Amino acid sequence: AREELVQDKNGEQYNLVFIMLESLGANRLGVFGNPLEPTPNLDAISQKSYLFNNFFVPNGGTARTVYTSLFGVSDVSPVKTATRNPLIINQSTLMNQFDGYQKHYLIGGSASWANIRAMLQFNINGLNLYEGSYHDDGEKIDVWGISDTNLLRKAHQIFETESQNNQKFVAYIQTAGNHRPFTIPDDNENFEKQIISDELLTANGFYSLDQFNGIRFLDHNLGYFFSLFEKSSYYGKTIFVMFGDHNDRTYPAPHMRNLESQTGLDGLHVPLIIYAPGIITEGAVFEKAASLVDIFPTASYLANVEIINKTMGKNLLKTDDNHIAFTLRGDMLAPTIGLIQNDYYFRSNISGENAELFDLNSDELIGLEINQDNRELFDYFKELSQGIYENSRYLMHRNGK
Repeated sequence: AREELVQDKNGEQYNLVFIMLESLGANRLGVFGNPLEPTPNLDAISQKSYLFNNFFVPNGGTARTVYTSLFGVSDVSPVKTATRNPLIINQSTLMNQFDGYQKHYLIGGSASWANIRAMLQFNINGLNLYEGSYHDDGEKIDVWGISDTNLLRKAHQIFETESQNNQKFVAYIQTAGNHRPFTIPDDNENFEKQIISDELLTANGFYSLDQFNGIRFLDHNLGYFFSLFEKSSYYGKTIFVMFGDHNDRTYPAPHMRNLESQTGLDGLHVPLIIYAPGIITEGAVFEKAASLVDIFPTASYLANVEIINKTMGKNLLKTDDNHIAFTLRGDMLAPTIGLIQNDYYFRSNISGENAELFDLNSDELIGLEINQDNRELFDYFKELSQGIYENSRYLMHRNGK
């Protein structure tokens, strides 16, 4: 039934908003089992959304996530990030195929960070870029610019204006508050900090009380924003795609699979929540592995926007349960590449040496013995991981408009 959703919309197209959730790993959410329940708003939204609970970003870092999510190619740049490389500034994005849509990008600080401004404005046609200096009603509170409270408040004002003018829009909101120094502004829509013991915090994956309250404040701001949305003229006409850019500074969390922390996958395992009241009428949980490159093709399908997909991502509502997520860990000059599919995790170096296959449900970091029962799968993962890595390297330089 989910795969036929677009056909039930009588050709109507929908607004689309991506919200990048700074440093929000899967193990932080109550819906993933965290007993401290720091994300009550996202937990409630997840119940009526499409939740992908095996969603992994290819590698850590906010700039890499921005690049990969917008351009549909994993950032495998060996030095710094793809956005900082002036030789590959020419990129193709599915956002340009949203004909008749106003295009917005909102960031609380400066888009000079990681050369994001050049990458965005050079490649996205007619982009309206809102930086911290634009938000005259928001005071700069730290190095990341204005607070997420004011950033989301401004986003709502923009979307409301567009909707009242019968103008469709596609937007990308880059939050930043859930990042050190975890500043809580005075203008915070009645947020209250909680006090939790260090012992309890550590036992459930948190490094500090500030980190815990930073995640709570991000969730609080989302709750505030969606309370405005529920009363807006764009309610029922808009799809929200929310995802973490990476996980940050986490202890092993007992409510997650033990092998994730032992392999470093907990730094890449983040939530993907697609929330669209009026469009998604019943929540669903997807177990298939999914990756950052997949979010734009999937969202385009839900928005009923016809695209020519030249990215490395797929529509997650059309793929089978054997879909994969590609990962990179360690030194980017000589990374460990990997694949996640169902309960398997494969990793090797870029030449295919030191290859290992793991059962993600195992409690110990011991690779599976490769035998006649799993040899075909092992060889498939080895070939596919190298192919994705080399194709990503090629496309970063040939993904032109």
